[in-house]
Amino acid sequence: RLDKNGEILSELLLGGRGLDEVQSMTPTPDGGALLGIYSRSGSYDGSRKASNRDKLAEPMRQFSKTTENFGEGDYWIIKLDIHGLVEWERNYGGDGDDVIRSIAVTPSGYVIGGSSRSKRSGNKKAGLEEGADIWLLSINENGDEIWQKSFNFKNRDILTAMNIVTNATGKISKGILLGGYTQAEGRIEKDDETFWLLYMDENGNEKWRKHVK
Repeated sequence: RLDKNGEILSELLLGGRGLDEVQSMTPTPDGGALLGIYSRSGSYDGSRKASNRDKLAEPMRQFSKTTENFGEGDYWIIKLDIHGLVEWERNYGGDGDDVIRSIAVTPSGYVIGGSSRSKRSGNKKAGLEEGADIWLLSINENGDEIWQKSFNFKNRDILTAMNIVTNATGKISKGILLGGYTQAEGRIEKDDETFWLLYMDENGNEKWRKHVK
């Protein structure tokens, strides 16, 4: 955490024994932050347990991952409070590789998006059509699942951005807009790579999709 001049105010070390990469981070309405982490780690008990008061006094706070992966890589979601302390963590994934890409704040919580190569397994309920599909999760402010959806554009689908669309006042959500591209799995043929837009309502129901060549 930095001040307005870029000076370090506090540091927090999060993770397990393997690879953990923060792919997306967003401020939350309560002054905290939500982290979207691509994790290839299992649980790890390498750091000592400490009270919140002890953690606040430590120059380098640590939080060891306590959840297990369902497959090669999972979505690891962490909620931090206004002091940078971990409120909760959740692991979402199937038996393959699931790479988180983006987080959007909604009136009911958050939408988590990325690419998945997992079939229905673990706690992934959406199926796999071809290559890597777009996999979306809606969770409430406590990290509990509301819904999950999967979308396929052919071959390897990559989500690059996701935003909540609101009315003119910015207070009423009208839907969710996603952007990304589809990448060829092998030799690139004509029209194998293309940019796309996907628009859906708050419940994850597709309204339209457009391709940009």
